[in-house]
Amino acid sequence: MGTYRRAASLLVTVALVLSVLAACSGKSGNNASPSPSGSKTAEASKDNGKTSTETESAGTQELTTVKLVAPGSEPTEGKKRFDAINEKLKADGVGIQIEYEFIGWDAWEQKTNLMLSTNEAFDNLTIMEDWIKSSVYVGRGALLPIDEYLDKYPNLKGRFSDDVWEGLKINGKIYGIPVLNREWANDYELISYRSDLLTKHNVAPPTTIQEMIDAAEKIKKAENNPNMFFVMKPNFIAGAFHREYDTYPFNVVDDLIYIDQGGNVKSWIETEEFKKDNEYFNQLYAKGLIHPDILTLPLDQVTKPLADGEFAFTLGNVYFDYPVIKQKKPELELDAVRLAPDKKWMRPVLVTNANVIPKTSKNPEGMIKFYDWLYSSQENFDLLVYGPKDDWWKDAGPNKMERLRPVGNEVQFSEWMVGYAPFTRIPTNGHPKLLDTMTLNPDALNAPNIGFTFDSTAVSVEYANLLAEIKTSVYPMKMGVVKYADFYDGALKKMKAAGLDKVVAEYKKQFEAWKAQQ
Repeated sequence: MGTYRRAASLLVTVALVLSVLAACSGKSGNNASPSPSGSKTAEASKDNGKTSTETESAGTQELTTVKLVAPGSEPTEGKKRFDAINEKLKADGVGIQIEYEFIGWDAWEQKTNLMLSTNEAFDNLTIMEDWIKSSVYVGRGALLPIDEYLDKYPNLKGRFSDDVWEGLKINGKIYGIPVLNREWANDYELISYRSDLLTKHNVAPPTTIQEMIDAAEKIKKAENNPNMFFVMKPNFIAGAFHREYDTYPFNVVDDLIYIDQGGNVKSWIETEEFKKDNEYFNQLYAKGLIHPDILTLPLDQVTKPLADGEFAFTLGNVYFDYPVIKQKKPELELDAVRLAPDKKWMRPVLVTNANVIPKTSKNPEGMIKFYDWLYSSQENFDLLVYGPKDDWWKDAGPNKMERLRPVGNEVQFSEWMVGYAPFTRIPTNGHPKLLDTMTLNPDALNAPNIGFTFDSTAVSVEYANLLAEIKTSVYPMKMGVVKYADFYDGALKKMKAAGLDKVVAEYKKQFEAWKAQQ
């Protein structure tokens, strides 16, 4: 859609400020440090009798606590960071103090669903649209719209273009504050690889999927490393593979919906493209290039080979992770390739992460105040995302930094949760090709469904059932654990019993109605 090009104009103008951040595609867990004040692990978060409605007197200023719930591990020395943030919030007269609760990846979905179902009070939930979409939460009645608050805080609203806000609407209302700071076509279409290993074993960069599989097998055997795996999360779209197919560009939504550039909508599992995916991934699995327990591993274990540098090939843009991986593998060098390079790029999403207000919030405006403050200055953004200056990083000029930490097993705050392009800092030890892959390509195509939001209300039961059924019926084929011929008929029967035809029909009806209005 042409609207995205205008919506992305902010990013184009600040392309040179983009930096390394932990993207959703690279959300790997780390060992957490002891729980600091100002943050809590899930195990220690029973509030100690305190809820988000509590206010505390600080001198003459009464402060309201805003509780933010986020996935992963809390940052090392979080007490110093969050205390400094709360001191700055107090000095700036915002009237709030923040408290983070970090929930491990293995318990994230279960724990947050429980918090919502039991009406536990908290004020911010980090959404990963490639995991569970905002529209699904809205369909459950779990989120509060933020339109009225955005009108009260025009500076926050002005941080993103009207087209971006419009693209986030669900049933005509805005529910999330977007994280918009990168060229998603690269995250979904690139194959990243360890160029040092290819050079070492005299292997040329692949130009086809089969060449990549053959190269991965050769390198793993030569390295004699049983822990070297091809890395892809089960919920990730294999856009890098799809580029090779004759029907590309097309988009896949939630492993349920196929949409091509002509706007044709159909069931993804019933396409020839899905069958091709299985053929390639089954090769990878049979050759020992995909972890044998890929379907049951916690997310941080799925991405562990990437974090440890124990891979030859992976999908997505790994330049983000270069400095951290190189600490563990000093010999490592990275490069990336895009298959079918003569085809146009396609960005499949506008926003993959957002911050929303759960229905259980007792202080929704406090959450808006926090993001209004966070995005109001470089100093505020630096403090949360990069940590205390001259401790975690040194200023190396506008939008640049010399990263001092994390070192060893230390944990940094995950920038993908709040990233904002104008304030992003590039580490001086970042990969030299990072900027090129972060910069928006003005000639890239937008997926045909960008700007469209599916309202799952009419099929909320079926949609929820399908999202659960995907894990047992689709993922085994998607990740190559089973052969298509052996598994497909039974899986399709289960998906249809869960409501596949009804959901696809409803999606198609809404999409065509939306498209007719464009």
